Amino acid sequence: MPEIPERHVRLASYPDPAIAKAAEEELHKHGIPAYTGRGFHRGRSDRELFVPESDEAEAREILTGFDIGERTNPNLICPQCDDTRVKARPPIPMIVVLTGVVAAGLVYLFAEPKWLAAIPFIGSFIAAPILERVVGNWTCLNCGAVWRTK
Repeated sequence: MPEIPERHVRLASYPDPAIAKAAEEELHKHGIPAYTGRGFHRGRSDRELFVPESDEAEAREILTGFDIGERTNPNLICPQCDDTRVKARPPIPMIVVLTGVVAAGLVYLFAEPKWLAAIPFIGSFIAAPILERVVGNWTCLNCGAVWRTK
């Protein structure tokens, strides 16, 4: 009679495939069979790590001491809660510049005098660097922190 395969459980979910692969290799080093798969959670695609149900406790203990800081970009770690579930924010300064250029084009086409088009055009290029310093480009999905990187 064929042996029934053991049930696998989801151990962790990582936003970066490189981190998931590093965690999988760490478990393999300790003799725990693990594999990664794609998951979809809260509107984003993640890499999920699966292990056999009988090895779950040992695998959690191993991954507790697993340092992901060396294996990933430091921008992907929240500075407040050290979580790796982060998301890039939209490029707001570029959106402001594009909006200013479109507004300047519309003003040029439909307004009289034509030099009024320079106001939204120049204003968007002045506002963009200011917004770039104020608005962060990463947000944490765990605690909601927003930070900026270069």
